[in-house]
Formats: sequence, structure tokens, C-alpha cells
Amino acid sequence: METLERALENLQRAYPALDALQALVLLALDEQGKPGISSVRLSRRLEIEHALIRRALAELEAQGWVRLTSSGGPSPALRIELVRSLSNTLT
Repeated sequence: METLERALENLQRAYPALDALQALVLLALDEQGKPGISSVRLSRRLEIEHALIRRALAELEAQGWVRLTSSGGPSPALRIELVRSLSNTLT
């Protein structure tokens, strides 16, 4: 847990515009290492309400961190692609 706390602090120090949830979402996306994930899957993984994840993702997209696309159909899920690397930020 200390490592996660340290990573969150480092990320928020480097990018003060990020709130804690946005930083957590970015860390989870970066850790995944694969391109693209469903917002529903991310919500379940982090055990955070999907609506809160979507709100954080909308802000992250506005800041240029992620690209969001509809997963199609009636589902509220979004496909998330991390477009800015965190590798230099967390060292």
C-alpha cells in the first residue's frame, strides 16, 4: 500500500490538476500494460462506482490523458485507451 500511496503522491505532485480518483485511474491503466480496457471492468477492478469512474475519465480525456470510445450498443461502458505514458512521472 505504501508504494501505491507514494505513486499517487508523485503523480499528483507532478500534475496538480489531477484529483485522487483521476490519479488512481491513471495508475490502474498504466499498470495494466495492455491497450484498451472497458470502463465497467476498471470500475469492478477498483471497486468504485461506474458513474464515478466515467466522471474521472471525462476529465482525463479533457486533459489529454485518455481516449474514450463507446463500446457500442445500449451499454454505458466506454473503451479506454491511455494516450500519455506515466513512466517518466513515477520515477
